[in-house]
Amino acid sequence: MEAPEPIMFVVSWLVLLGAIVLVLATTILSLPVLILSGFLYIFLLPHFGLVVEHLYMLRLGGWGHVKLMNYGKKEFALPPTNPESPEKQPPPLHSMLTGISLTETIKVFIVPSFVDNLTYVIVNINTGVAAIVDPGDEENVVYGLHQIQASIKPNEIDVRAILLTHKHWDHVAGVPGVKKMFPGATCYCGASENSPFADSHVKNNDTITVSDLQFHVVAVPAHTRGSCIFFLRKSDKEGFSAIFTGDTLFGGGCGASFEAGLSNAYSMRRCFAEIVVQLNAHGDAENCKIFSGHDYVNTMMKRELNSATKESNGNIIDKLSLSTTVTSTKFPPAFFFKLCENFYVSERKRLLKIVNSPTYLETELAISPIFRLLRDLIGHLNLCLKEWVVCENIDGEPPVDVDVDVDVDVEKKKKKAATSFSTVYTQDLEALAKGLEPNMLDMMTIEEYPPPAAEKVEAIEIKKTRVKLLTALFSVGFSPFAISNRDARKMNLPAKKSTPLLDECVDLNRIVKIAR
Repeated sequence: MEAPEPIMFVVSWLVLLGAIVLVLATTILSLPVLILSGFLYIFLLPHFGLVVEHLYMLRLGGWGHVKLMNYGKKEFALPPTNPESPEKQPPPLHSMLTGISLTETIKVFIVPSFVDNLTYVIVNINTGVAAIVDPGDEENVVYGLHQIQASIKPNEIDVRAILLTHKHWDHVAGVPGVKKMFPGATCYCGASENSPFADSHVKNNDTITVSDLQFHVVAVPAHTRGSCIFFLRKSDKEGFSAIFTGDTLFGGGCGASFEAGLSNAYSMRRCFAEIVVQLNAHGDAENCKIFSGHDYVNTMMKRELNSATKESNGNIIDKLSLSTTVTSTKFPPAFFFKLCENFYVSERKRLLKIVNSPTYLETELAISPIFRLLRDLIGHLNLCLKEWVVCENIDGEPPVDVDVDVDVDVEKKKKKAATSFSTVYTQDLEALAKGLEPNMLDMMTIEEYPPPAAEKVEAIEIKKTRVKLLTALFSVGFSPFAISNRDARKMNLPAKKSTPLLDECVDLNRIVKIAR
């Protein structure tokens, strides 16, 4: 039996009125969220580096970050083995505590912290003297120190130095717990960092000596203005056996350039180039172990693999997991399979709770997008030098190994290279090709070198080549700049100038060291 028409009319209006009230209520309740979102988007996001540098570094920010990370690590908690003694239950660990031998006497213990952080304890197992790098998670670090103590008995562990790669709370919040166990430990941090726990500030090229452990300090201002990398020297003081990179270099990637500017790609590139310069300068770069601040290898590899497909919405991880055929990638096959190998190895390690640290320079040169970019830029610069030597018939030995066929028709070479290399700055590359004296090369602006007469298409290629050449020079030709003049004085770094294209100069020795 159908309802009377007046009743249906009333019900319809009530439903419509309820819908209107619901929409209005939702809009009113969501207004604060919309206003806050607009505020964040318009005012805070463009200055996110300042937010991280100042607001995040407040004690309230540290408390919130640690609380959030402690909540996140609960997923790694194990079932209680003895419910009657919960205090003996180990804290949640995202990976197993691991020990890596550098020499017969020096060992690096990796303490998993929070969700993916890594803390390192460098110990002389004969004497017990130790240094700890980035103790962020107090609970896990204290537990790890007790476990290390048990493994090196009868020697007593003696932490004498706490090394902070930077000031962020997930790397420093455990310092009070370490100092409670070892009151005599000295906490070292970059001179431009405002960490509340630092006892002593260090700058670029400083040395920290902890008994027979000696750390060389290299400033890498990008992630934060006072970020440092610690290079552990070998026992014979020739070369490095390990480097601790914090949030500058991860396995397969890098940290965000918060304080140098999120849009400033050159800062992080120069920091990566500085790692290569330091390792090459002291030899044995192939065997030096790289310990990063987070276990992000599988995340970085997944990101790279997902970007490997040419389709804008392609997700190669899903395709690989379904065992389907991937027919389109933007990477060469050898590199693509290297990424796949590292992704599956890192994923398997995480499932088995094995930490993806340390890594090696050879691996990073192959899989890291920044190192790949630097290699591409160096290759472009090297090609420019080779073509310039042939086309201009320059006398003298260039600073890199250039193969020149004496039987080559120079005029033919000139014609062939017209579109690919008629873009080079004559004075700059002539000086670069002739040698390293006087060791420094003044940079010019693009405007001072008008493009040669060419067709429109050739002019576009010329502009591209010029930009790429300048990108190469400014990525590898300078050591890292300080973020401010004050930081330059504090960190013993060159100051950043307002017009680098006009005022800066390229260090030729540096280019050659990286290229080789």
